[in-house]
Amino acid sequence: MKNRIFYIINSVFYFLLLIVFVYLSLEDGNESTNTSNFVVNILVSIISFFKKETYVPSELFLLLVRKIFGHFLYFLFIGITSFFFYNGFKIKYHNKLLFHFISGFIFALFTEFILQNISINRGPSLYDVLIDYLGFLSISIILSFIVYKRQK
Repeated sequence: MKNRIFYIINSVFYFLLLIVFVYLSLEDGNESTNTSNFVVNILVSIISFFKKETYVPSELFLLLVRKIFGHFLYFLFIGITSFFFYNGFKIKYHNKLLFHFISGFIFALFTEFILQNISINRGPSLYDVLIDYLGFLSISIILSFIVYKRQK
């Protein structure tokens, strides 16, 4: 019963993450910049607090925040929930992994080359797809290894 409840909660969370990311991918360029700046402002406040002086972010810092928080980490969380979503299927383990890995790559392609292509002031980026999938892939490999070791 505990496993069933976990699966249901995880599945809901997985689909909510997908919906939120679709929404964020459809933001126009200005809204997307505002979303990134919100995260930057929080990080700048934290850094300034610990440095005890005002931190002025560089262009590299802004780029890293957008790529790490807006792509890598978001897909890392999608990877976690996707892994447990497909792990709940009653099929062979290697098929679960196959569905999981393919779905992550397809979603990264979909958000970049379909959704952002129709958004105003935004365009698709192969680099963003790679960053997205790297976040997804990194946690997926770790979780796959853990589950595989537990099954032996």
